[in-house]
Amino acid sequence: MTFKGYNGSVGNVAFSPASHDHAIGVWSSAGEHNKILQAHEGPVNTIKFSPDGQFVASASTDDTVRLWTIKTRCKRMQHAYSVIALTFSLGRKLVASAATDGSVNIWNTYGRKRKAIKMEK
Repeated sequence: MTFKGYNGSVGNVAFSPASHDHAIGVWSSAGEHNKILQAHEGPVNTIKFSPDGQFVASASTDDTVRLWTIKTRCKRMQHAYSVIALTFSLGRKLVASAATDGSVNIWNTYGRKRKAIKMEK
């Protein structure tokens, strides 16, 4: 299967392409190009879907996590450093994000920080 409609470089795939041009391409499993999500000001490091498929979270070198709904509404969640990893809880009510400074933030799906954890060496 070939996914058409996007010409940038792809840096991550989890059935959710991340790219270095600050955009997120969305395709159906049949290969139909649905939309481009743009809000990051830096390359996108990783993308995760919530377990129920209702949310997409993206992490970027612009020090933010973006939480997208299926209707493409976007919440911006700020870190102090580049965000390199994220995951949803099994119940999809929480998102955890990790940054290059060793911090881990726990957010709810409304974009509010629930907890901040600083990892020490």
